[in-house]
Amino acid sequence: MFSSIFKSLESYIQNKNKKELYILLGVLWGLIFALIYFLLLPPISDNLTQQKEAYAILSLAYAKNLSHLQKISQNPQEKNIEINKQAQEVHWQQAFRHAAINNYALLKMIENLATKLQLQITSDITNTGDDLLFCLEGRFQDFTEWLRYLEQNYFVFIEDFHLFFKENTLAYQIHIKNLGNSL
Repeated sequence: MFSSIFKSLESYIQNKNKKELYILLGVLWGLIFALIYFLLLPPISDNLTQQKEAYAILSLAYAKNLSHLQKISQNPQEKNIEINKQAQEVHWQQAFRHAAINNYALLKMIENLATKLQLQITSDITNTGDDLLFCLEGRFQDFTEWLRYLEQNYFVFIEDFHLFFKENTLAYQIHIKNLGNSL
């Protein structure tokens, strides 16, 4: 079937002169290029525009995902920093509470030190919140030793202290601030 078509086409071409052959070849080339231009290029260009749109959408989604990933990756570090800070604060608070003593333990320590170092408490001990106020009598060396022992406690501070000479002995009025009582 195809052989008969080719034979008839060959006989037609042999009957034509050169000018007609060139025109026929030009028409064939034009037909081929028209088919390529009108049938093949539009789907290719449509496909290209669809791919460009898909690329734009994917690049936008990628940028959003990347920014979201950066936020997520930064947040755990910040959360870890905050958690570490909170853990350190809790640790320090526990350490402070462990090192601090309340007013009753401080009063017991003051009385034990006073009797051990031969100092006499000559007034009532006034206990107001974080403050203790009382008077001592005794030798100055014993009093300085008593102060040294007292200041070894972390949250105990001597806020005010007065020195009096009373009947051949020294009297000391002491105002102590115990910040460990408030922890």
